Amino acid sequence: MNLIGRCFFVVVTGFLLAASPSSAADFKRINKKTEFDKIVVNKTLVANWGWSKMSSDGTVIGDYKGNALKGNWKWQGRFYCRNLRVGSEDRGYGCLSVHVSGKDIVFIQDKGKGTQVPMKIK
Repeated sequence: MNLIGRCFFVVVTGFLLAASPSSAADFKRINKKTEFDKIVVNKTLVANWGWSKMSSDGTVIGDYKGNALKGNWKWQGRFYCRNLRVGSEDRGYGCLSVHVSGKDIVFIQDKGKGTQVPMKIK
């Protein structure tokens, strides 16, 4: 990465960390299904795009920008794995790392290497 690229990366990273309600150090990674069950399962999670709920029977329901969100989930290794449909669109299967700080929760797609999905636990 050249000098300009590095500077851009540092500025953007700093902005994202400053804009987040909790610092990255405040978040704890959920590594076990028992932790996920206690913290997340059967609770409503809300975001600026809508809400979702992972039920103990392995189903996911919610609303994404006015469209029904439905699917199934399971805990696999250290990841929350799910397949989802939003309206009539199949969003496919994926595994996400899960990080929590108080009522703030962040799902990170592609086993912790992709897009962050911040939510609040209600």
